Amino acid sequence: MINLENYLDKFPENFVIFGVDNILKQIHAGNKIDVFKLVRDKVHISTYYYWLNGKSPIPLKYLRNLQSIDENIMEKIYKEFTFISSRRVKCVLPKVIGKKLSYLIGVIHGDGSIDKSRRYVTITCESREYLEKILKPIIKDVFDYTPKTYDMDRGKYYRLIIGNKVINHFFSLFSPVGNKKGKIKIPKIVLKNKKLLISYLSGLFDTDGCLSNVEKGTKSLFFVFLQADKRFVEDVSAALKRLNISNRIYKFPSPSKPGEINRDLIEWRIYIGSKKILRDFLIKIPFHHPLKNKRREIILKIL
Repeated sequence: MINLENYLDKFPENFVIFGVDNILKQIHAGNKIDVFKLVRDKVHISTYYYWLNGKSPIPLKYLRNLQSIDENIMEKIYKEFTFISSRRVKCVLPKVIGKKLSYLIGVIHGDGSIDKSRRYVTITCESREYLEKILKPIIKDVFDYTPKTYDMDRGKYYRLIIGNKVINHFFSLFSPVGNKKGKIKIPKIVLKNKKLLISYLSGLFDTDGCLSNVEKGTKSLFFVFLQADKRFVEDVSAALKRLNISNRIYKFPSPSKPGEINRDLIEWRIYIGSKKILRDFLIKIPFHHPLKNKRREIILKIL
C-alpha cells in the first residue's frame, strides 16, 4: 500500500468532517480569542462548542478558515479524521491506495462513469454475478458502502450505481467526470508500483477487455483491448511493457452499423495472439470476472 496525498482541499466546503475534536481543542486552548473572531459572525457559539466537543461534525469551510491560525491544520485534520459526509450518511475514505482501490479505478476507467454532478458512479456489465459477487464486496471493503444493482433493458445488461457524493468525489481524483474520451490517464501513483498496476489492469480488462470465447469451442486464442482513445491505449500498452508483456497497437476501423448515424470512427486495439506472450499475459494479469476467468483458465490449460 502507498499513502495518498491529502485530498481534503479538493472536496466541497460543505462536506463535514468527523473525529477531529482533539485538534480543535488544541487550537482553542492556545488561540481562543482568535478562533472566536473567526467564527462568531458565522455560526452560533453553541454550534462551535458542539464541534469542539465532538458532538457535531465540522464543515470543511470552517476548518479551512482556521489555517490563518494554524497553517498546518489541514494536514493534521487529514491524519486524524474518521468519517466524511455530504449529508447524514457517514462515509469512510481510504488514506492509502492498495490493490482493491487500484482495481476499482481500473473498473471505472473501463466500463464506469462519473456524472458531472458527482451524484452517481455507474458501472455497466453484462454479468450480474460479477457486479454482485466481485465488485460489491470490494466496494464494501474499501468504503464500507453497499451500492445497488439494477437490471437494464429486461436483463440484457446490468448497472451498479454508487449514489454517494463523497465516494464519487473521491473517485473523481483518479478518473474524469462526464465524457471520458481523451481524458483517462493511468494514475501516476499506480504506475509507480507493479502490484498496484497489475490490480489496475485487472479491473480495466475485467470490464473492457476480451478473451476468445473458448468455452464455445473457438480455436483461435487471443486477448484484445479496444478503445477509441488512442492516447489511453498507448498508456495501457506502455503499462503492459512495464510488466515485460510484449504487445502491439493496431488501427481498427469501426464503421456504422445498420440504423446508426455518423458512427464511422477509428478505434485502437491491443491484440495479443502469440501463444508465448498470451500465456505470459494470463499468468501475470488475473481476471475476476466469472466468464473471463473461466476463459483464462481454459486458455492456460490449452497453452
